[in-house]
Amino acid sequence: AIFRQRHFKENSYPEKVRYYDPIPAQKMLKERIANISPNNHNLRSGIALSLWKILSENESEFDTLLPWIDQFMKYPYETRLFHNFERVVEEWFDRKPDKCMSWYNTIVSSVAEYATKNPDKARDLWLTTETDQILTIIAKRYPSNLIPIVDYLFEIWKAGAYIGNPNGIFNTYKQVENQALKNKVKQVYQVVYK
Repeated sequence: AIFRQRHFKENSYPEKVRYYDPIPAQKMLKERIANISPNNHNLRSGIALSLWKILSENESEFDTLLPWIDQFMKYPYETRLFHNFERVVEEWFDRKPDKCMSWYNTIVSSVAEYATKNPDKARDLWLTTETDQILTIIAKRYPSNLIPIVDYLFEIWKAGAYIGNPNGIFNTYKQVENQALKNKVKQVYQVVYK
């Protein structure tokens, strides 16, 4: 659905093969991503894993796969899916900060919503161990986004989920360059992390 149209372009292939129409396959892929029924869980997880794996091995495919990750981000949190996208954010934040900021915000807000609605399952949630590193990048590049992100993380943590090293997370305010904003973030952190 995503890559087939790039292949078999040589004249040695029949015209039917060379002029592939990706629209039907892409439509089917969108439908599979949108199908959040339990029967489709393994397929969706496999697609998410494949997207992460391709990006971890071939950085030139980011723009090609970006819309497909965006498709996943439209739907409710699922641990196995979102864990793969956390890994994408970890690996790509330095290179594609705007898109990764958007995805990370979606991830943590979705996890917070899931933890709130499913308190009995919250202790089984596990965010990346790189949370403090992601927050360090956010503090440096998007300091105004730090407070809402940490608010979500605090909700997740209160629910009993693993969010990474709390000390490392709640010290990321030190990376904010603007002193007034740094003080504001620090005050929020002090209220949250007592």
